[in-house]
Amino acid sequence: DLKEATAVEHNNGYSFVTINPNDTTTLTEFEEKLKKFVNRNMFIKYRYVIEQRGSTEKDMGKGFHAHVLLKRNLDYKPSKIVVNTKNTFKGITNVDNNQVLNIQHIGEDFAKDKDDYMTGVKTGEGKDAKQAIDKIFRVKNNLESVYGQPFFEK
Repeated sequence: DLKEATAVEHNNGYSFVTINPNDTTTLTEFEEKLKKFVNRNMFIKYRYVIEQRGSTEKDMGKGFHAHVLLKRNLDYKPSKIVVNTKNTFKGITNVDNNQVLNIQHIGEDFAKDKDDYMTGVKTGEGKDAKQAIDKIFRVKNNLESVYGQPFFEK
């Protein structure tokens, strides 16, 4: 199919979005926005994680954010996905700041790496402590460790 071939050629069959809501957004509001976002017609598959930046129980929950991997509905151009994504999150974050709302269009190889990144064990400076707190944070807030279906066979 032509659209599929074009997406493969342009390495943009998937989108990877990181959303950092502003400090006034509640976790519940954020969860609702995420659910609405991933179920929009412009995506045919999604997988996401909600994380936070605390590395001790005392600062647990600070800076909660989400990483979202999406397989796009090829009827929607990447530029349209950007516009729609910004519209979805404009009430809870500065959608024009790439540091807080980061939208990338990626190909399958990069999508596999992102999938592994979201669901695997992270390495690097302080990542293991933060991941331990992420687990406690998720349990305390009834969050799943990963939302959505696996995209790729392991």
